[in-house]
Amino acid sequence: MSCPADSQRICLTSSQLTTALMEDNQLDGGLPSSLFECKQLQYLFLGYNKLTGRVPKEIRNLTSLTHLYLDFNNFQGRLPPEIGNLGMLKEIFLRNNSFEGRVPMEIGNLTMLTSLDLFDNHFEGSIPKTLGNLRLLQWLNLEVNKLTTEVSLFSDLSNCKYLRTVILSGNLLNSILPNSIGNLSSSLEQISLSECNIKGNIPISVGNLSNLIHLALEENELVGPLPSTIGRLRVLQSTSWKYEGSDTAGFINKSTIRWHPRDNRWPKKSSRLSLANNRLEGAIPESFGELVSLVVLELSNNSLSGEIPKSLEALSYLKYLNVSFNRLRGEVPMGGPFVNFSVASFMSNDALCGATRLQLPPCDTQAQKTTSKHMLKFILPTIGLTILALVLVLVLTRCNKSNARSTLVDAELSPLAQWRRISHQELIQATNGFSLNNLLGEGSFGSVYKGTLSDGMNIATKVLNLQVDGAFKSFDAECEHPSQFYWNLSSSLEQISLSECNIKGNIPISVGNLSNLIHLALEENELVGSLPSTIGRLRVLQRLALPDNRLDGPIPSELCHAKSLYELDLRGNKITGHIPTCINNLTLLRNLYLGNNQLSSTVPLNLWSLTDLLKIDLSSNSLTGSLSVKVGNMKVLTQLDLSTNQLSGGILGTIGGLKNLVGLSLANNRLEGAIPESFGELVSLVVLELSNNSLSGEIPKSLEALSYLKYLNVSFNRLRGEVPMGGPFVNFSVASFMSNDALCGATKLQLPPCDTQAQKTTSKHMLKFILPTIGLTILALVLVLVLTRCNKSNARSTLVDAELSPQAQWRRISHQELIQATNGFSLNNLLGEGSFGSVYKGTLSDGMNIATKYGSQGIVSTRGDMYSFGILLIETFTRKRPTDDMFIGEMSLKHWVNASLPHSVIDIIDPNLLRNERDDDAMKECISSLMGLAMGCCAESPEQRTNIVNVSAVLNKIKLKLLKDIGQN
Repeated sequence: MSCPADSQRICLTSSQLTTALMEDNQLDGGLPSSLFECKQLQYLFLGYNKLTGRVPKEIRNLTSLTHLYLDFNNFQGRLPPEIGNLGMLKEIFLRNNSFEGRVPMEIGNLTMLTSLDLFDNHFEGSIPKTLGNLRLLQWLNLEVNKLTTEVSLFSDLSNCKYLRTVILSGNLLNSILPNSIGNLSSSLEQISLSECNIKGNIPISVGNLSNLIHLALEENELVGPLPSTIGRLRVLQSTSWKYEGSDTAGFINKSTIRWHPRDNRWPKKSSRLSLANNRLEGAIPESFGELVSLVVLELSNNSLSGEIPKSLEALSYLKYLNVSFNRLRGEVPMGGPFVNFSVASFMSNDALCGATRLQLPPCDTQAQKTTSKHMLKFILPTIGLTILALVLVLVLTRCNKSNARSTLVDAELSPLAQWRRISHQELIQATNGFSLNNLLGEGSFGSVYKGTLSDGMNIATKVLNLQVDGAFKSFDAECEHPSQFYWNLSSSLEQISLSECNIKGNIPISVGNLSNLIHLALEENELVGSLPSTIGRLRVLQRLALPDNRLDGPIPSELCHAKSLYELDLRGNKITGHIPTCINNLTLLRNLYLGNNQLSSTVPLNLWSLTDLLKIDLSSNSLTGSLSVKVGNMKVLTQLDLSTNQLSGGILGTIGGLKNLVGLSLANNRLEGAIPESFGELVSLVVLELSNNSLSGEIPKSLEALSYLKYLNVSFNRLRGEVPMGGPFVNFSVASFMSNDALCGATKLQLPPCDTQAQKTTSKHMLKFILPTIGLTILALVLVLVLTRCNKSNARSTLVDAELSPQAQWRRISHQELIQATNGFSLNNLLGEGSFGSVYKGTLSDGMNIATKYGSQGIVSTRGDMYSFGILLIETFTRKRPTDDMFIGEMSLKHWVNASLPHSVIDIIDPNLLRNERDDDAMKECISSLMGLAMGCCAESPEQRTNIVNVSAVLNKIKLKLLKDIGQN
């Protein structure tokens, strides 16, 4: 392993080493022999490097090892059977390497194992039956290998009572689905068996998997009917859980799977039930109408018959339906989600009828009695369409010799191309049965598909709809004037999908002419240059996906004119500048992905007015500023990723109101203050990533209530106090809590035990510190009252005495200096305002911080002193000043406190005031009352501010109640 010599001998000098965290360090070479002398090693993290060679049998020496991560390297050879000696292993991640040979049956000896991930290697042979011995197994991913299996595999796995995820896609299983699949763990959430050469029927026992969320069986050789028992899967949301590059390469993993900092994207989850490209037959079950969470239903390229159930009209979340290339007949439903589907959903069926916009004949009840005529009416035109498509390809091939050929055809066909006969069967194979994945676009007269012939030749073929008047004329015009054809076609295009096509160059400004474009996907190409402003002309565009290119320059403000946008995905480019402030015009936007760019400036406040957003990814940019209080308005938000930026200030307690939030990442920023107690109300949270900030205080015990939380990382902060041990915390490891100031807790977390003696002195601490503070506050109030009445010119506040030495001289500050210090009395420097004026913070040329009041009416009032007293009260108990760096933009000290009341006051309190849980409730109530009083003094309207005469009595009541509560404890 290419690293300093000292690190190669680390175990020779540190026999007690328990954790080796060396991920993502560009390490290369093989594993050093000294590594296997670390007998106490528990955590070995070497993922995301360039390591090569084999894993030696000496790995058996690491008998204390619990976590083995060698993923995303270049390891080769067989996995040694000696790995079965590591009886303490809980997690094995070897994904994305080049391991080969059989999966060692000795893995079945690892009875503590919860996660086994061998995705994307070259393992072959039969999947070991011994996996059934892994009673604690939760996550099993063997995707994309060359593995086979026996029918008994699912019977063996039924012993794994905690199993939640099984992913075997992309193997050579060549098996059937046995009835025993219904005996798998009742906690099973995901089954992925796509492209596995599975034969036979779908067993009705699949309906027993009551907690199944994802089911992927597409592209197999399944036959027989669709079992109606699938309708029992009420929580079924999707199949084919699509991530970056695979089914699982995201950051939310379904058991103890970690999120690597390098995987800074949210998963691309495609919510769909896909049984496409099989040989299924019979009717679509009426019970499918009970799959209430379904978003995408993909049943194309089977032999399904009968009618489309009207029960599907009840699927209110259904956004995509494809039943093309089946044998369906009867009327297409028109209610519910069907109002949004197009002709592409129903192509090439026996005898469907319905709305003319679907290019279907009207339903004729009399015609239903004459089946033979009905078949002649629809089968013969279908054959004609196919023949016409073949003729079109031949004619376009000939037209290639003309000077008017298009650039696309030039790139694909040689000028010397000869006439070639292409059969109907070849076209079906080249386009995957005219699959929707091959659809380039749709127009008034037909649809255009891309395809690849068996010799590697790329083609585009058009299927005309002869039931539309003018189809023949359109065909003739296209042959006579090819260049004109492409222009006319483009003006009617609704969808362009050219992902992973190695496309180079700029996006042409002429893209703005595609006035009917709904979907534009050009991801994972080599596009350069800036986004053309003409995209703003695409007023019906719903999805713009341009991730993983080399685009640069700013996001054009004209994009805000594309008001139909549902998803905007620009991740993985080099886009600079700021996020347009007009983004709030995109009121239909639901998914916003701008991560992995070079964006700067602050997050515009207008973004948080899009309260219907579901997913936001702004990670890995250079965004600055603080979190807006308006984040709390995003009530339907499920994913928020602001990691790896330069955000500062505190984490707002209002985020706790986002009940639907599944993933939250604020890692790698400059955030400070406490983790809000209100985070315990994020009941849907699965991933919480807060590492690499400057967070302080304790980890809230309220997080123990997050029953779905699978991943937590608060490492590299300044946290202190006891780590909670209830709820999800029982599953977290040392990796979640590394490098903090003074955390204490369980020995398994490699933390020192908590000092109970210190907790016993908390009451004395409170009496020594809190009560004098309240007393001083009362004294200050009395002093203010006396000074206000006396109002003598030579009187000086004790508070001012504390700031100025007896020898201090008055300093004259000119109006010009005040303008410069406050940036022209900028709103960014505003601390607060009332009826008589506004208070601004500023910095003089010599670095001195000041606060200055700008009078609006020339009226001097004691109510202005009450405002100042309220701010003083807040400063005393929060240890924050209005001029602290965290208070920028709309976030002021006053707003910060106000957002925490009344239930999240612990988020703002000085952590030093809390030392013992026994008195926490009393302290919280005391501070909450004090902050409520402070807010009353800081009311915007002077008339509404608490009268100075009443404040002293209120403070006395708060003090007496605190003494009483502590005495009772």
